[in-house]
Amino acid sequence: MVLATTISFLVLGTTLGVIYVLLSEGFSLLYGVAGILNGAYGALYMVTDYTVFALLARFRLSAPLSILLSLAFVALIAGFIQKYIAGRGKSSLEALFLTLAFAFVLQYLVQFVQCSSAFPAFCQYPAYVPVFIQGSTSILGVSVFNQYLVADAVSVGVLVAVWFTLTRTRLGRSIRAVSQDTVAAALVGINPTRVVILTSMLAAVMAGTSSVFLASYQTVDPTIGWSVLTLAFAIVVVGGLGSLIGTVLAAFMFAFIDTYVLLYINPLLAGFVSLILLIVVLLVRPQGMFGREAS
Repeated sequence: MVLATTISFLVLGTTLGVIYVLLSEGFSLLYGVAGILNGAYGALYMVTDYTVFALLARFRLSAPLSILLSLAFVALIAGFIQKYIAGRGKSSLEALFLTLAFAFVLQYLVQFVQCSSAFPAFCQYPAYVPVFIQGSTSILGVSVFNQYLVADAVSVGVLVAVWFTLTRTRLGRSIRAVSQDTVAAALVGINPTRVVILTSMLAAVMAGTSSVFLASYQTVDPTIGWSVLTLAFAIVVVGGLGSLIGTVLAAFMFAFIDTYVLLYINPLLAGFVSLILLIVVLLVRPQGMFGREAS
């Protein structure tokens, strides 16, 4: 019995951890390039959920097409936010406040659209995103939803694609140059504004991809973005702002903590324990596990 529950804990924690990595790496990537904590990051996650919900339930499109259209839509929104909202901020703090305010705009807009005449049958809280990959698979005696397994495979694929983009392409070299020195990058012909916008769109796709697969097993409502933003922020801060390796390790740590609380304690305390961990890390090591101490 103990062996079975331990295996269940390890399998489910690992499965969730891969999705957490994808969710938080986008947040970390944008901060590393632009030095901005995007307060609308969770709202982009929420908008992806509702777009998939509308395309599947209202317009009866296929799951693959609904997902692709939703990711394209949320990427355009992210580009708009970066160019016309966050990009107008005179400091990182001002950009954070502007994006937080715009997150509320997106939340109230979704509430209005959901209960408008266009969607009279779907004025419900929460919304329901159906499971689009049916069945489950037994791993070491633990039953895991096939949608979770596909989510892990897709997440790893997206992360590999992002790594390849950052290390092997012209865009990736531009992103790394802007993250190191914006002025020097501009002097060699790189457009920092364009690079940051493209990075924000890439980060939105990463957040949206994680939301697509989690939505079927979550309560989807217009306020879900705030818990997602809190989770992504906690992972990135605990791992170390701007540290990709630290973000990966922190993502798995949070995933295993959440899994343990969900399985053995009380599901309602999962977010609470994560926040306590964040507070402890900020008090003991403010720069995070792999962050560098400010000079």
